[in-house]
Amino acid sequence: MYVIYDKKSNQLKFEPCEYTCFETTSVIVLYDGIPSPFFQEMLDHANSNVDWMRAFAGPFLLLLYIKESGDLILTQHLFGNGKNLYFKENDNTIYLASSLQELRHILNQPFRLNVAMLPHYFYNGFLASAHTLVAGVYKLEAATSYIIKNGKIQKKKIKFNEDSKNNEDEISSGLLTSGYEEALSNSIQLLASMAGKTKALALSGGYDSNCLLHKLRQLFPDKEIRAFSVGGVIGVDETETAFKIANQYDNVSFYKSLVSPKTLEHLDEIVAILEGSVYERGIFLQFELSRLLQKHEVTHLICGECADQVFHVNTYEDIPAATFLYGYRETPLQMAVYAVLKKSRMMLEAHGIQGLYPFLNPEMVRIGFETRKINGITKEFHKTQCRNMLPDPVIEMIGKQGGSTDLSTLFPGDFDCAEMKKCKYYSEDFILTQKYNHEEALRDYYLSLLFLESFEKQFCD
Repeated sequence: MYVIYDKKSNQLKFEPCEYTCFETTSVIVLYDGIPSPFFQEMLDHANSNVDWMRAFAGPFLLLLYIKESGDLILTQHLFGNGKNLYFKENDNTIYLASSLQELRHILNQPFRLNVAMLPHYFYNGFLASAHTLVAGVYKLEAATSYIIKNGKIQKKKIKFNEDSKNNEDEISSGLLTSGYEEALSNSIQLLASMAGKTKALALSGGYDSNCLLHKLRQLFPDKEIRAFSVGGVIGVDETETAFKIANQYDNVSFYKSLVSPKTLEHLDEIVAILEGSVYERGIFLQFELSRLLQKHEVTHLICGECADQVFHVNTYEDIPAATFLYGYRETPLQMAVYAVLKKSRMMLEAHGIQGLYPFLNPEMVRIGFETRKINGITKEFHKTQCRNMLPDPVIEMIGKQGGSTDLSTLFPGDFDCAEMKKCKYYSEDFILTQKYNHEEALRDYYLSLLFLESFEKQFCD
C-alpha cells in the first residue's frame, strides 16, 4: 500500500494493495486489520475524534482522509498492527508506504543506512520512536496518532481508556473475573470463527497459549484443533511439554519443528521479511514456526502474543522521552509494538498466514488496564484466572521447561569469535548486553552484526 499526500493542495493519491479501502461522500478510509461488529458504527461517524480501538478485533492501522478539510489522520491500535507504515517528506509531499521496498520504488531515490542510530539498534534490536535503519525514512511511533492538517503533522498519544474513571480499586474481584472470562470467550469466538473448520494454534509450555487451547476446546468441542510448537535442537525446548499438554485434550493433533544450524542459512530471507525492523533471537523460532505452518497449509493461526504486555502494569504508564534501553519489564508496551508483534505478524504474513491475537482484542486490553495494579509486572491476575480454568495436570506441566530457545542451537560446535571480528560494523568497544550469559551475549552480538550487513546489502544502495 502507498499514499502520496500533497500538503499544499491536500490532495491524496493512493494504491490500497493489501489494505482495505472504503469511500463515502465525506471520507476515504484505508485500513489494515480485522473489523469488529462495531466497525460500521465507527465508520458512520468517522472523524478525527473517533476512538477506533472498538472498530477492530485486535491490531490495526487506519488512514482516514476527510474530503472537506483535506485532513489526513493516521491511527492504530495501542499495540500497533504488527507492521510498519513508513513515511518520508520531500518538499511539500508526504510519501507513505507499507513496506520499505514500496517506498523506495515510489521515491525512486537511493537509501542509505542510518549509521547514527546503530547504537540503539545493537542494544535493543530495534529502533524505537520514528526512526528506521534507513536514513531520512521514518515510521509511525508506538501508541501515537498523526494528524496532517494545514501542511503540518501533529502527534497525539494513544492511551487506552484514558477518559475512564474505572480502576481495579473500584471494581469487585468477582466482576473482574467474570469480565475476564466473558472478554476471553468473546475474543476467541470472534477470531476463531475466521479460522475455518480446523483451528490452528501456536502452543508452548506457558500460561498464555494453554489458556487459549483450553478455551478453544470448550468453545468448539466438536472441531479439530491443530497445535504447532517450535523448540531448539540444543538448549531450551518446550515442544515436549507442549506435546504432553496437547495430549490432555481430545481431538488435538500436534506438530513440531526445531531451530537448527540450517535455520541460519535463511538469514537473508529472514531479514528481507522483517525489513530490518527487529533483530531478536526469537526471530529464528518464528521463521521455523511459519515454515511449519505453511507446510501444513495453515492460513490462520491463533496466537498468544502480547498477553505478557496486556497484563503488565507498566504498559499503561508513560516512559521518559529520552529512554535508551528498552526491556520487557520496564517498557512492555514498546517491546510489544517494536519486537513481539512485528516478528510474529510479519513472519506469518510472508508465509501466507494471518495471525489472530485474542489478547489484543479491545475487551481484553480493557481487562488488562483495569487489573494493572493486581497484575504488577508478573501478570498475577491473568495467571490466577488461568490456574482456575486449566486442568490440574496441565497446570503441573506449565512452566517446567520455560524460556526462549537460545542461540547455541544455530551454531554447530563452539562459537568462533574470530568470525565476528570480520563483520563490517564490529567494534572492540562494544559492551555486551547483560540480558544473557557471556557466551549467549557474544552470539547475540554476532548475529545482530550479520543481520545488519544483510539489511544494508538488500535495502541500501
